[in-house]
Amino acid sequence: VTSGGGDIDVDGTDTVSFKMVDGSDATMSRDCEIYLESTGGYLPKKRVNLKDGVGSFKVQALGLDADDTFKVKIGFRNYTGVKDVDYKVV
Repeated sequence: VTSGGGDIDVDGTDTVSFKMVDGSDATMSRDCEIYLESTGGYLPKKRVNLKDGVGSFKVQALGLDADDTFKVKIGFRNYTGVKDVDYKVV
């Protein structure tokens, strides 16, 4: 995850940017589809296409109250929890 996560305002929106890397932290130049899953808030998209290993998506703290926490899981169809992006509503 290159940006996103952390504090988010009540009903606020954040953009998460990320890249797929190999074992030596080099960006993989591949196109693929990743899957998103959230424990709270709102994800307008449940799938994102990566172009040359890079992608982004928006998340909203829609309907959440201050001090609520949630996370967005980034992964693949059969392995959803490759990376978690944690949020705290402020």
